[in-house]
Amino acid sequence: MLKNIDVLTKNELLDYIYQLEKELNNGKYGLFFDKTANKDNLDNKIPLLIRKPNLDIKGDSNLEHILIEGDNLHALSTLRTIADESGLVNIITIDPPYNTGNDGFTFRDGFQHSEWLSFMEKRLTIAKDILKENGVIFINIDHNEHYNLKLLCDKIFGSHNFISDFVWINNTKGRQISNGGAVKTYENILLYGKNASLINTFEGDIRVLSKEMPLIYKNQNYEVYNDEFGQYIIKNELYNTNSAFNEETRPNLVFNIFYNDQKEEVLFGDIDDVSFKENLDSDFVLIEPHKNSNGQHKYHAWRWSKNKIKNEIKDLHFEKHNNTYKIFTKIRDMYTTNLKDIITDSTNGNSELSDIIGKDKFSYPKPVKLIKRLIKSYQNNYYDEETDSFIEKNEPIIVLDFFAGSGTTAQAVLELNEEDNKERIFIINTLNEVSDAVLVKYLRNINVLPKNSTQKMLTEYKLSKNYKVFLESEDYKKLGIARAVTYERLVKIREGSALKGKYSKENINFNLRYYVTKTIDDNISKDQSKYNLVENCDGILNIKENVYDVIQKELNFSIYSNFNENKVMGIYNNYFDQKSFQDMITKIKLTNQKNNIVYYFSLDNNVDKSIEELVLKEIPNAVVKPIPSKIYEIYKKISDDLKREY
Repeated sequence: MLKNIDVLTKNELLDYIYQLEKELNNGKYGLFFDKTANKDNLDNKIPLLIRKPNLDIKGDSNLEHILIEGDNLHALSTLRTIADESGLVNIITIDPPYNTGNDGFTFRDGFQHSEWLSFMEKRLTIAKDILKENGVIFINIDHNEHYNLKLLCDKIFGSHNFISDFVWINNTKGRQISNGGAVKTYENILLYGKNASLINTFEGDIRVLSKEMPLIYKNQNYEVYNDEFGQYIIKNELYNTNSAFNEETRPNLVFNIFYNDQKEEVLFGDIDDVSFKENLDSDFVLIEPHKNSNGQHKYHAWRWSKNKIKNEIKDLHFEKHNNTYKIFTKIRDMYTTNLKDIITDSTNGNSELSDIIGKDKFSYPKPVKLIKRLIKSYQNNYYDEETDSFIEKNEPIIVLDFFAGSGTTAQAVLELNEEDNKERIFIINTLNEVSDAVLVKYLRNINVLPKNSTQKMLTEYKLSKNYKVFLESEDYKKLGIARAVTYERLVKIREGSALKGKYSKENINFNLRYYVTKTIDDNISKDQSKYNLVENCDGILNIKENVYDVIQKELNFSIYSNFNENKVMGIYNNYFDQKSFQDMITKIKLTNQKNNIVYYFSLDNNVDKSIEELVLKEIPNAVVKPIPSKIYEIYKKISDDLKREY
């Protein structure tokens, strides 16, 4: 723990120096902060997600987007309980508090950064577990915590999983920071991967980029070639320009290529196999690997394996050069270019939001274009060893924002889906905070406070019984950010009812499921906690299985459907009532769906064979799963880690 050395005695100071040296020798030097500075944790509470169907937004889309109202530590913890080993989300994009001194963090002297770092570490640690293996996280930040955040992310995600540090020039006029000097024109966006080796190079459309950022991107005119598959251009040769990839580090990618121009055929031989060429048809021309000039190795490795070259020769351009050939990869998407780590274009987030829901509803929302650029740059690929290439997965991309604020990320996802017809799903989470300014305006309108009320009057009202009652009312909740800003923005986009601009005339068709966070006590008795949990886990299982529409709800069970996927889910929460369990199975059977999931209460993670046999006898294609032990165990691990670390 950090100490105020000004008040320490000589012996106390020596002891403190000894403790710091011990930390250094244990390899803990680097980012050292008081983890106890931020007090938020789960406090022996089990976090839950509770559906609010009356706030759902209905559409004809097959995609189910999610808005979670409540504390993001609770929301992340619940999402973690349904993330399997492969993860839950592909992209996380967040705009956390910048720790400017005006964003809710109150400090003791010497702890300015510790509270913020403790706050962020708790959330980013859970966020990492939610990411899929090929997932990425974008984090907006400014100079106040940029350096510390980089160190924190190196610790959580691993410095080897750092990908980029974008510079976003968002204020060309500049703004003066407290210490003087040059005015500030930019913020940063840190990018990390769960496993950076699975992330391919980010790309964009040069036609768009050169128009929006002409100083950064130049639309060069390349010669256009044609083959039987269409037009293409060439830029890069097939060999790896990095001399570190050579016969020592990549021996499988260093070999001779023999090319027959007439037959458009390739053969391969070892570098030192002279006899191989002598036995070949004279129409085959030798193409050696590019010579390595690093002084230690002979050759550069090829970028493609033998199998990939042979199987995808149609995507290689062989150009005659002296007595051999140069090999280039064909670029059929001629307008694709690599993204650079500087972003200079920007729209006005304030005007975008005010066009939809009115002015002065939220401070400093991020521009939609910025978030769209980040999300679109990600490709949901996996590495295929056989072809030595990245292949796109045929599944929706899930985007999480747990500092959602005004809902910019949600709008960005919806617009991207409309523009490129890809499938992306957003999960956004924000507090439903009510600012004093909003509260005072409302209280004045209903004559609870006079038109010229003072801060003292507001403080006195907050101490009253009437205020405590008001806090629990729907009228109060409608004033908060989640409902009055984030949700309202999405409603108007869905309806085409914005105050002005594009969404006053057009709309986007989508579905939204609305949730609120809730906690229940973690009982001293684990079994009792599980009983309490199973009665409240419908909401999180709806997300896990993507099944939301209620068919039937009874005291002991619930049945939900997703007929677009021919899926039905039953959740049974009373182990002791055999009759109602049979009733649930009968109801599920009558839906006649291909995919049936039956959750039943169990104190452990083992499937009860007698229950499984009973279910499969009636519904042979059903999958039987026990709850809530797995959910409870993951919650306990998160809770115990928080207690131990903080």
